[in-house]
Amino acid sequence: MRNRTAALASTILTAAALSNALPSWSDTILHFDATTEQRQLGDGKKAPAGPTISQRKLTVSLGHDYISVDSADSKRIWRFDTRRVITINKKEKRYVDDSLYADLAFRQAELNNRMMLGSIIQKAGIRTDVMGSQTALEELFGIDAPSVSLSSIVPKYDVITDGGTIKFNHKGHTRAEFKTDGDITDNDAKTGFRHFLCYQVQVHPEVRKAIVETGKFPDTMMFRTDNLPVSAYRQTLKLTSSAVTDTSGESIPEGLALESSKELGDLIHHAEDKSNKPDREDSVQFAHDALAAGNRLDAMLALMEVGLSSGDKLVDEVKKLNEGADKDPQFQLFIKAVSLSTDPHSSQDAEKLFDQIDRTKLKKAYELDIYKANCVLADGKPAEAGQLFIKALKANPYISGAWADLGDTYYSSFRMDLAWQCWDEARRLSPANPIAAKVNELEDHLRSSYPDFF
Repeated sequence: MRNRTAALASTILTAAALSNALPSWSDTILHFDATTEQRQLGDGKKAPAGPTISQRKLTVSLGHDYISVDSADSKRIWRFDTRRVITINKKEKRYVDDSLYADLAFRQAELNNRMMLGSIIQKAGIRTDVMGSQTALEELFGIDAPSVSLSSIVPKYDVITDGGTIKFNHKGHTRAEFKTDGDITDNDAKTGFRHFLCYQVQVHPEVRKAIVETGKFPDTMMFRTDNLPVSAYRQTLKLTSSAVTDTSGESIPEGLALESSKELGDLIHHAEDKSNKPDREDSVQFAHDALAAGNRLDAMLALMEVGLSSGDKLVDEVKKLNEGADKDPQFQLFIKAVSLSTDPHSSQDAEKLFDQIDRTKLKKAYELDIYKANCVLADGKPAEAGQLFIKALKANPYISGAWADLGDTYYSSFRMDLAWQCWDEARRLSPANPIAAKVNELEDHLRSSYPDFF
């Protein structure tokens, strides 16, 4: 340990001495032997199967604005400057590019969901530990629970110092431990190591904080987590070496193909091709021509499409369409359906009215699917709503409002990676559209609520 610490300290000092000549950041490289033991929990009818043990070597790079974790078959790069996470499949030579927010949003939503279910189960007088204690859930998701609490809560841990080992006991069982000896970290490496514990290791925030505050890379760390009522895990990380490089940065290796989602890949590809994207003037002219041809509803749909795509409501143009509209039954049917759709209690009635509209003469009929989809979503059917949004986007992939709404359907189904793909596309198509504000506020909330992750 002393030789390794001295070597690391010497490297840090050498890098610092060269900093004036080479104004670049340095990376800290850690090598771990990682062992994961997984046990399937019994259902009370038969004994659980024996544990499954897997072992792998991890190379962890801690940079100024990124971290990466490299193993034999995969590599992940978390970029904190761009808020992206890259997952590389080495065998298939492909990579996935996701939002950094998606992982954290899933943890928050799933933790809140399990806390709520646990509270309901307890109030019903059923087994109080079916979802696990609050502490166990916080270990599993690595974040603090909301103010809602379960009656099974006890003080999170009894912290015990046993020689050079710090143990965190809960209900008489050691849930985490780490050795206090280890290599000293600098400020950048300390932040990077915290990010590593946040994203790569399932550990309670209280334990994570204690490890980071030592200012060292522990030689050994052990963490237990329970995914009740299915399985239990025990992860051990042993630090085998550490060093500081005189270079910094991570990039996607050449020759890798970007892997698109099956649901959204083609849609996003078409949306990125702006050659067919209609502009405001085109839509207004379409509306004038449609009205002149006696198709008032198609004219209205064209104007409302502008609003959904950019946030521009075209109030004066819409007012012109309302003149004499009382004599147009299809137009009135649409207006009534839209009015009902704003009330969640009337979503089914609105959905039926949208279905009654004659689409045969409408060039913008696909837009009706967007309004109907929001009714279906309000009625608690996100999968069906998602298909309607996708149908509309296949007809016009440039409607940022439809992308935002499609993201909402995925978010409500806990498919956070797809939700952010949709929301990112909506913001790319129309950065100034007010629909982006909701997503921006959610991201602001995640950053302020969980600063350790950023």
